[in-house]
Amino acid sequence: MKEAIRELVQQALNDLLPTKSTYKDRKDILILLVYEASNAQLVIETIKALSIKHNVTLCVDNAWKLSQERPLDNTTVISMEDCCKEELDQLLNQSDLLYVPTISYGLLAKICLLIDDDIPSWLIIQTQLKGKEVVIANDQIPSSGSTIFMIKPSIEKRIQNYWKQIREDGVHVSPTIKVQQKIANLSKKKPVILAKHIEKISVQGEKELTLPKGSILTPMGKDIARELGITVKRENDETRDQK
Repeated sequence: MKEAIRELVQQALNDLLPTKSTYKDRKDILILLVYEASNAQLVIETIKALSIKHNVTLCVDNAWKLSQERPLDNTTVISMEDCCKEELDQLLNQSDLLYVPTISYGLLAKICLLIDDDIPSWLIIQTQLKGKEVVIANDQIPSSGSTIFMIKPSIEKRIQNYWKQIREDGVHVSPTIKVQQKIANLSKKKPVILAKHIEKISVQGEKELTLPKGSILTPMGKDIARELGITVKRENDETRDQK
């Protein structure tokens, strides 16, 4: 554990000296920190290291005690209990990806079954529906290894199937110690809005479309929007995107 934390600190120090690519590769990361973890110190050190290289917003449950002993100076911290879905949705629209450092068996199952009856499951599923990247650390629920060899085979198989399912759904699963590199390797995915998407919105009776951050509206999509009388604008921007 000490060696892992030492590596994180060294990487963070190296990141303090920006290069030309530093700002280009900087991401807006929303972190959902809900469940307590046996590797809490490593979780916090990873968040600190990410906040040096990226713009980090931490949505935290009150179960986590973020005291002055573990300051997060470069991170915007908000309480999950104080946020409504509308506020979280706005934060999500402004983010490039969602990172989930800790997870429970219940949350893992809900993600697989698309059950969004609480804030953590709702936020993760919304991220997927918006076509944005999700990174989940699997330290607390390993899919294999000595930590689960005493579990009944049927339960072990179910856990493995859950992990397999969310990977197939495009979720990136990684141990905490490798999360920084995993996020660094993710390119900023730009959702592409096609003509068929505009047509679908029109069928639903909508007259306005707000494009998510970083998305691309194809030329044919712009033409269809004009023909159907749909106003297109970008998130946090009143400028029309139909020219």
